[in-house]
Amino acid sequence: YLKELLDLKDGNAVKTTLLRIGKRVGLRPQDINEFITQPRRTARVEDVTKRLEQGEFKLRVRALEVERMMERSKIVQKNIFNLVLSCALLNTGVLLATVGQNIISSKWFLSTKWALRLIFGTAFFTGAKVSFGMKELRQLDDYN
Repeated sequence: YLKELLDLKDGNAVKTTLLRIGKRVGLRPQDINEFITQPRRTARVEDVTKRLEQGEFKLRVRALEVERMMERSKIVQKNIFNLVLSCALLNTGVLLATVGQNIISSKWFLSTKWALRLIFGTAFFTGAKVSFGMKELRQLDDYN
């Protein structure tokens, strides 16, 4: 009766016998699993290597220094754009103010006055964004 219970420990006498033989020989289920799956893994590595050599597959490596340089470049580019836009708006406002003095008596005076306020206000706003961008750049440099 006890021999039957030992044989049925794993649910089947054949399975129990195979496990005992494997244990005596030194084979573990993990070793058998790796023996079966190893050719598939090797083929996968060989496939990736071949695709890399042919140029079908590209590796991407992201370094922390490159990420920081890209972030800094983005902030500098944004500041340059805001500065150029501010200068262009300021130039347009000055041009409109000087040319607009000749048409003071015309009916366009009121719209020119509002356009000047809008242009100078936008120039001031984009110029202020440059100073905030420089502060952001300084904070990024201090962090790095």
